[in-house]
Amino acid sequence: MNMKKIWKVCFIIVCVEVGVIFLFVAILSLIQSTHPVPKVTTVNGRRVVEYPTNNVDPLGRIRKTDFAQDQQALLTTNFEQRLKPAVVKWCKAYEGHLPFKPEDVTVDNFLVQTGNDHFHMYTFMVNGTTVVVKDTDGMASMMYVSAPEAKKLVQLPKGVEPSLEIPVSKEEIIKMVQADTGKNIDPIKVRMTPTGLSSAINGGVMVMVGGDPINGASWDYTLIFGADGTLIYYMD
Repeated sequence: MNMKKIWKVCFIIVCVEVGVIFLFVAILSLIQSTHPVPKVTTVNGRRVVEYPTNNVDPLGRIRKTDFAQDQQALLTTNFEQRLKPAVVKWCKAYEGHLPFKPEDVTVDNFLVQTGNDHFHMYTFMVNGTTVVVKDTDGMASMMYVSAPEAKKLVQLPKGVEPSLEIPVSKEEIIKMVQADTGKNIDPIKVRMTPTGLSSAINGGVMVMVGGDPINGASWDYTLIFGADGTLIYYMD
């Protein structure tokens, strides 16, 4: 392969990964946006600021600080019965590559609940790592994880030669994802790209599972490992 083709391949990879990152950032902003826009009115010549209540939030967001006593009690029950077991199961699947300890995810570091009716997302902040657990009709599973190092994914390489070495093999990844999802993973549908080709994370790997290779929104799972093999990004 000549240099022109190599640069063309690298350019395509960069475009795909940047597009995916912007999509993920948009989703994260939706998950972590916890401050409704206030309504400003004038009453008897005085400026009045009215903040929307939890009941009118179109996304069903409720901050931990806004939980009523009965809501707090329900959260604790849901956490112990469904959310915590889902976190433990996920951590067991990716054991040896975790960005946090399962026991560090507690009700104390819960931030916000999003959703309504049959679907909810619960966001936790664990030592700088964002952890989101989804609960659909009483079935909970891990949805999103982003460690602090993930911010380097939108930073350009700093003059270092890209490392094409990957810290985790495809066989290891398939084993982990199968333990996580309980589904058989076709090796052909597991695509791996060294992160050093398009970001400031040199020696890591971006893993895309399922879907259309050029349509990030169609991927079933996305995992990104740092150079030391730590899972710094995960999205179901």
